[in-house]
Amino acid sequence: MEMNTFTNPESKVYRLGGKLVDLFFLNILFLLTSLPVITLGASTTAMFTVTMKMVDDSQGPLVKSYFKAFKDNFWRGTFTGVVLLAVGAVLYVGLHVLRMFPILSFIIVGIALLIAVINYAVMLLFVFPYNARYSDGFWHSFKVCWQMALLNLKPTIGLVLGLAGVLAVITLDSFYAILASYFLIVIGFSSVALLISSIVKPVFAQYEHK
Repeated sequence: MEMNTFTNPESKVYRLGGKLVDLFFLNILFLLTSLPVITLGASTTAMFTVTMKMVDDSQGPLVKSYFKAFKDNFWRGTFTGVVLLAVGAVLYVGLHVLRMFPILSFIIVGIALLIAVINYAVMLLFVFPYNARYSDGFWHSFKVCWQMALLNLKPTIGLVLGLAGVLAVITLDSFYAILASYFLIVIGFSSVALLISSIVKPVFAQYEHK
């Protein structure tokens, strides 16, 4: 392999290396701004703002773009994050309490919880990239995301199954859990955000000019 493959800005290797570096620093920014926990929603929205621009190939200076998005979406992103964290906590407790139910109640409540968890996963996967791309009302953004998810079942099911599969693997095997932890700390969150952005962007694009 020739040296200019690594130094030529037009080469695929150079561009891939540049993108990996961007994802590394984006991951660091996300982790640092998520440390207070309450700002997790704002930092997630900011991260998706950058990754959506990466998908559009319209990315500007990474740090400047990230903090501008973090500031612009701070209150809406924070509130969205707090609400989703609260709902997630309720579902988590519900899944643990479910084991104490008698068989009939277990089945009925279990089905209801499963539906709630699936809807929750869909909102997690759609609402942050949606908020990163559009300015919309809080509740209306959830409504629109739910409608788009229903109208585009193939990418929605793919995203939900992918999330479920990853969670199952890292939950059942401690080795993969440790491996996933290292990956998330180094480049994982931003890489996942970029992958989700590349999947939901065509979904959003269908409705942008209607």
